[in-house]
Amino acid sequence: MNLTYITTKELAERIHYNERTIRNQLKDSVLIEGIHYIRPFGGRKILYVWERIEEDMTKNHFRLATQPTTSIRRILLWLPSVLDTVSYVSIFDT
Repeated sequence: MNLTYITTKELAERIHYNERTIRNQLKDSVLIEGIHYIRPFGGRKILYVWERIEEDMTKNHFRLATQPTTSIRRILLWLPSVLDTVSYVSIFDT
């Protein structure tokens, strides 16, 4: 498998984030060294692995689109018990 290595600037252009946001907020919290980025030859320069970032971004997107989050699951479990105790009033019953 050929991997595409890109700089912080190139990643920022692809995902529409500021370079500073990537360096200060995403790197090491969402983007993990050895998985999403490498430091070639043990140096300071960082190269991001585009395929792995793209895979994680779309995996999370599709998971959220197809599976309810824990909070939503709790609401869906709680809602029927609340609806059983609510009296319904129709605006059409006049």
